[in-house]
Amino acid sequence: PEQILGRYPHQLSGGQQQRVMIAIALAGDPAVLIADEPTTALDVTIQATILDLLRDLQASRGTAIVFITHDMGVVAEIADRVAVMYKGDLVEIAPVYDLFANPQHPYTQGLLNCRPRPQQQLRRLPTVSDFMEVGSGTEAGKIVAKVRTEAEKAELLAEVSPHEIEQHRQTLVQQTPLLRVQNLTKAFPMRAGLFGKREEFRAVDAVSFEVYPGETLGLVGESGCGKSTLSRCLLRLIDPTSGLIEFDKQSVLDLDAEAMRRLRREMQIVFQNPYGSLDARQTIGAAIIEPMQIHGLGGTKAERQARAIHLLERVGLDASALRRMPHEFSGGQRQRICIARTLACEPKFIICDESVSALDVSVQAQVLNLLKDLQKDFKLTYIFISHDLSVVKFISDRIMVMNQGRVEEIGPAEEIYNTPKKPYTQKLIAAIPDAQLDDIRQRQRATADIHS
Repeated sequence: PEQILGRYPHQLSGGQQQRVMIAIALAGDPAVLIADEPTTALDVTIQATILDLLRDLQASRGTAIVFITHDMGVVAEIADRVAVMYKGDLVEIAPVYDLFANPQHPYTQGLLNCRPRPQQQLRRLPTVSDFMEVGSGTEAGKIVAKVRTEAEKAELLAEVSPHEIEQHRQTLVQQTPLLRVQNLTKAFPMRAGLFGKREEFRAVDAVSFEVYPGETLGLVGESGCGKSTLSRCLLRLIDPTSGLIEFDKQSVLDLDAEAMRRLRREMQIVFQNPYGSLDARQTIGAAIIEPMQIHGLGGTKAERQARAIHLLERVGLDASALRRMPHEFSGGQRQRICIARTLACEPKFIICDESVSALDVSVQAQVLNLLKDLQKDFKLTYIFISHDLSVVKFISDRIMVMNQGRVEEIGPAEEIYNTPKKPYTQKLIAAIPDAQLDDIRQRQRATADIHS
């Protein structure tokens, strides 16, 4: 604690900053603590630490906590009771076990079903709209449960068989890799004090892997493990210190500026923050058409506009969005627009850098389904970076685990999740919030024992 007191905010990690904010909030010894999405941007191990800290503080101080989150797994881990809001209305409130075991409102049913479940491999994630609709007749204007046949319900929750997963994987690895990385290193110079010895910090340290055409490689690890630095090196947004990057049989590091500009049309990235990814002074149409103009795609002005409309429709938005500004859209809609803008370049390869982390669980399911559909339709290859291992397992063919700049483990998604070989991977898997009913009941009993 004494060391932290003398530091500035930029010198602390995300988890440390969040704990400082909790300390500030507790300084006045409050009776009620409102925690507004305190773990949303944190990786699973730091998230688990924050949840443990809040539980310990609650037990020792008797503080009531209002915990706001869109992560139903976190709700199962920490809540005693749950209140569900939809469009400003409180639609359901119940003890956490009762809500997870028997949700009453269609919106709650949708929320619980559209979160990725690591124990299953669904073909598609259900969305909230699959479970509710606006009623008619005597129920006009009300939200009612969508009536489905048993066959429709089964199709909604259809799983991919292990045989299909293995067959798809074998088809992928028989191809020539689209991306090949060997011994990639990115070191940043650092110095201890003004006259201290110059050293270096290796954010990426001798990383090697391959990505095959049509594959999704999931990239996971704790904050600061080098995921985002690696992604920026792959696109040469920053230059690596050493190593080899080969894309479509071209050595990326040997290309001059003009050749690299042409290659970037085929190598694109979707960033985490949809609010910062769009120019606030530029219409959505201009944002999507601009990449076509830069790379000489799309033909005439009318043809480019027609393609922009087609891309917007492909990501679930209509043509009226062309003339609107970014502030007129929600976070999920902005992320769809960013994806449409990326597709305007006709890329082969897209890095999704925490691109669903800022979205609530219902919008997240829509975007993940969209990414899968687009991959199939446009023959795309992804590197999908996330701190949410449940999301990574749903969308990935293989998963690569990074730790302190190095590759800790890489393998098929099912294998990494079910039988992780390295202790570090096992720790990440164990830290995933679990919404199993037996675990919720066990936690409730433990909490009751403490209070008694």
